[in-house]
Amino acid sequence: MIFTREILQQTEEFAALCAASKVGISPVRDQSVDDLVESVRQADTQLGSSLRAFLDGYRRWYEFHLNIETEGRAGRLTPEDSSTLADLRTALESARHQFINTLTRRA
Repeated sequence: MIFTREILQQTEEFAALCAASKVGISPVRDQSVDDLVESVRQADTQLGSSLRAFLDGYRRWYEFHLNIETEGRAGRLTPEDSSTLADLRTALESARHQFINTLTRRA
């Protein structure tokens, strides 16, 4: 699997744009993801909170993988690394499901 900062940024931007679209927000050119998340939160607290939880979980999971790749440890995880990765994945999946459920419930 390829892990780059650009892929992380694209995923964050896509999720934020999907949420913004649901609440009728048109992003401003060069608006940061954090600013867009805040705008979503102001328009819909539940959606903004679930978006933030998803983005935070995704970032933690992705950065863990990025560090493994950068350090050349891919395929050679310690038991502690494996446990951390499993915990990060569980938290990410929970946050992702909550975000998608909140996003799709919004008409």
